[in-house]
Amino acid sequence: MIASPPGKQLAPLLAPAVIVHSRQQTNQVLALNLPVTLLSPPGAGAYGGAGWWRNIIEPVRHHNPTLAFDDILDCGLSLSYTLAVARYGQKYLIARGAPLLFAEVSGQVGAAGGILWSHPPPALECSLKTPENS
Repeated sequence: MIASPPGKQLAPLLAPAVIVHSRQQTNQVLALNLPVTLLSPPGAGAYGGAGWWRNIIEPVRHHNPTLAFDDILDCGLSLSYTLAVARYGQKYLIARGAPLLFAEVSGQVGAAGGILWSHPPPALECSLKTPENS
Protein backbone atom coordinates (compact mmCIF):
# COMPACT_ATOMS: atom_id res chain seq x y z
CA MET A 1 0.00 0.00 0.00
CA ILE A 2 1.49 3.34 -1.01
CA ALA A 3 0.35 6.06 1.35
CA SER A 4 -0.97 9.43 0.36
CA PRO A 5 -0.07 12.54 2.40
CA PRO A 6 0.63 11.97 6.10
CA GLY A 7 -2.28 10.59 8.07
CA LYS A 8 -4.72 10.24 5.16
CA GLN A 9 -4.80 6.43 5.07
CA LEU A 10 -3.66 5.75 8.62
CA ALA A 11 -6.46 7.65 10.34
CA PRO A 12 -9.28 5.21 9.59
CA LEU A 13 -7.12 2.16 10.32
CA LEU A 14 -5.43 2.93 13.61
CA ALA A 15 -5.99 4.73 16.91
CA PRO A 16 -4.17 8.03 17.58
CA ALA A 17 -0.40 7.66 17.69
CA VAL A 18 2.13 8.42 20.42
CA ILE A 19 5.88 8.26 19.84
CA VAL A 20 7.56 6.24 22.59
CA HIS A 21 11.26 5.76 23.30
CA SER A 22 11.24 3.14 26.05
CA ARG A 23 9.24 0.38 27.71
CA GLN A 24 8.59 2.67 30.66
CA GLN A 25 7.06 5.33 28.42
CA THR A 26 5.02 2.62 26.72
CA ASN A 27 3.66 1.45 30.07
CA GLN A 28 2.85 5.02 31.09
CA VAL A 29 0.97 5.71 27.85
CA LEU A 30 -0.97 2.44 28.05
CA ALA A 31 -1.84 3.10 31.71
CA LEU A 32 -4.13 5.88 30.45
CA ASN A 33 -6.35 3.05 29.16
CA LEU A 34 -7.17 4.84 25.90
CA PRO A 35 -7.02 3.47 22.35
CA VAL A 36 -3.52 4.16 21.08
CA THR A 37 -1.00 3.29 18.42
CA LEU A 38 2.59 3.18 19.65
CA LEU A 39 4.99 4.70 17.14
CA SER A 40 8.77 4.41 17.20
CA PRO A 41 10.85 7.56 16.86
CA PRO A 42 11.60 8.57 13.25
CA GLY A 43 14.09 6.16 11.66
CA ALA A 44 14.41 4.06 14.83
CA GLY A 45 14.03 0.80 12.93
CA ALA A 46 17.19 1.57 10.97
CA TYR A 47 19.34 2.49 13.96
CA GLY A 48 17.69 0.65 16.88
CA GLY A 49 16.57 -2.40 14.98
CA ALA A 50 13.61 -4.71 15.20
CA GLY A 51 15.00 -6.35 18.32
CA TRP A 52 15.08 -3.02 20.17
CA TRP A 53 11.46 -2.30 19.20
CA ARG A 54 10.29 -5.83 20.06
CA ASN A 55 12.07 -5.48 23.43
CA ILE A 56 9.86 -2.47 24.14
CA ILE A 57 6.57 -3.86 22.78
CA GLU A 58 6.50 -7.61 23.46
CA PRO A 59 6.96 -7.59 27.26
CA VAL A 60 4.08 -5.12 27.52
CA ARG A 61 1.87 -7.40 25.40
CA HIS A 62 2.95 -10.45 27.42
CA HIS A 63 2.22 -8.89 30.83
CA ASN A 64 -1.00 -7.16 29.71
CA PRO A 65 -2.72 -9.57 27.29
CA THR A 66 -6.04 -7.72 27.48
CA LEU A 67 -4.57 -4.41 26.30
CA ALA A 68 -5.38 -3.76 22.68
CA PHE A 69 -2.91 -1.52 20.87
CA ASP A 70 -1.09 -1.36 17.57
CA ASP A 71 2.55 -0.47 17.01
CA ILE A 72 4.41 1.00 14.06
CA LEU A 73 8.15 0.81 13.48
CA ASP A 74 9.61 3.70 11.46
CA CYS A 75 12.58 2.47 9.42
CA GLY A 76 13.50 5.83 7.93
CA LEU A 77 15.21 5.63 4.56
CA SER A 78 16.14 1.95 4.83
CA LEU A 79 13.74 0.10 2.54
CA SER A 80 15.89 -3.03 2.52
CA TYR A 81 15.86 -3.18 6.31
CA THR A 82 12.11 -2.54 6.25
CA LEU A 83 11.62 -5.71 4.24
CA ALA A 84 13.75 -7.72 6.68
CA VAL A 85 11.76 -6.35 9.63
CA ALA A 86 8.48 -7.29 7.93
CA ARG A 87 9.75 -10.84 7.52
CA TYR A 88 10.68 -10.77 11.22
CA GLY A 89 6.98 -10.25 11.96
CA GLN A 90 6.52 -6.49 12.33
CA LYS A 91 3.06 -5.76 10.90
CA TYR A 92 2.99 -1.97 10.56
CA LEU A 93 5.98 -0.15 9.08
CA ILE A 94 6.98 3.25 7.79
CA ALA A 95 9.81 3.86 5.34
CA ARG A 96 10.72 6.39 2.72
CA GLY A 97 12.51 5.87 -0.56
CA ALA A 98 12.41 6.06 -4.32
CA PRO A 99 8.83 5.50 -5.57
CA LEU A 100 9.58 2.44 -7.72
CA LEU A 101 11.61 0.73 -5.01
CA PHE A 102 9.00 1.72 -2.41
CA ALA A 103 6.27 0.10 -4.50
CA GLU A 104 8.28 -3.13 -4.82
CA VAL A 105 9.11 -3.29 -1.11
CA SER A 106 5.52 -2.39 -0.20
CA GLY A 107 4.28 -5.38 -2.23
CA GLN A 108 6.74 -7.70 -0.51
CA VAL A 109 5.83 -6.33 2.93
CA GLY A 110 2.17 -6.98 2.06
CA ALA A 111 3.01 -10.54 1.03
CA ALA A 112 4.62 -11.02 4.46
CA GLY A 113 1.36 -9.86 6.10
CA GLY A 114 2.39 -6.29 6.82
CA ILE A 115 1.46 -2.80 5.74
CA LEU A 116 4.02 -0.20 4.68
CA TRP A 117 3.34 3.53 4.69
CA SER A 118 5.52 6.28 3.28
CA HIS A 119 4.66 8.80 6.00
CA PRO A 120 4.08 8.52 9.74
CA PRO A 121 0.69 9.41 11.14
CA PRO A 122 0.25 12.60 13.11
CA ALA A 123 1.57 11.74 16.56
CA LEU A 124 2.20 13.11 20.00
CA GLU A 125 5.73 12.86 21.33
CA CYS A 126 5.83 11.13 24.70
CA SER A 127 7.70 13.43 27.03
CA LEU A 128 7.03 11.46 30.18
CA LYS A 129 10.24 11.30 32.20
CA THR A 130 11.60 7.88 33.02
CA PRO A 131 14.93 6.82 34.53
CA GLU A 132 16.04 5.94 30.98
CA ASN A 133 15.48 9.39 29.49
CA SER A 134 15.82 11.77 32.47
